[in-house]
Amino acid sequence: MTLGEVFQTLPKSDSRDIKGAVIAHTSCGLSVKLVFVRNRNKKREWLAILSTDVMLEAAEMIRVFDALEYRNLF
Repeated sequence: MTLGEVFQTLPKSDSRDIKGAVIAHTSCGLSVKLVFVRNRNKKREWLAILSTDVMLEAAEMIRVFDALEYRNLF
């Protein structure tokens, strides 16, 4: 499945920014967690954040991603 296909299968979310999260398995059998969020710069687009730690909450994954993205700007 592509990311777009996974995104389309997610149930509707009550959150405006977090579109949904799903645990998937890669072709080599690795479990990963995908979190789909709205792109802050382009509201009609979404981003996918991947983590190999499937126990992380979606909000924590987003917090870590934001911190890393901010640090890479400078």
